Amino acid sequence: MKIRSCFKKIVFVFLFFLSITGLSACEKKEPFEQNTVYLFWQDGCVHCHDAIKHIQAKHSNVNIEMLNIKETSARKKLIQAIEQFNLSNKIGTPLFVMNNEILMGWSKETQIKFDKNSQKFQKIQ
Repeated sequence: MKIRSCFKKIVFVFLFFLSITGLSACEKKEPFEQNTVYLFWQDGCVHCHDAIKHIQAKHSNVNIEMLNIKETSARKKLIQAIEQFNLSNKIGTPLFVMNNEILMGWSKETQIKFDKNSQKFQKIQ
């Protein structure tokens, strides 16, 4: 049942991407900031909400921009990430952009990688 739910979400994101790719050709693209973690998430994604809970509990000192892909500005930034990292149809949420790296999904392994890599993104006091 979880596999079917995840598959539906991936298909939704892929179809959504296909439906708005025309937006990217005309938009000015803002660069991803080097000192910011970008988290692309969506409503109804259990893994996204687990990741957000973990981040809020353990990483309040990390400079993170949370982007709900239901919002137009977040979708534009998601398209930019898809193009920059050549993700094509291999996308899912949560998706983290951390400088020149991406992390996709949320598992124990992803959490460990996030915990390790997030140390580079401390908020400046």
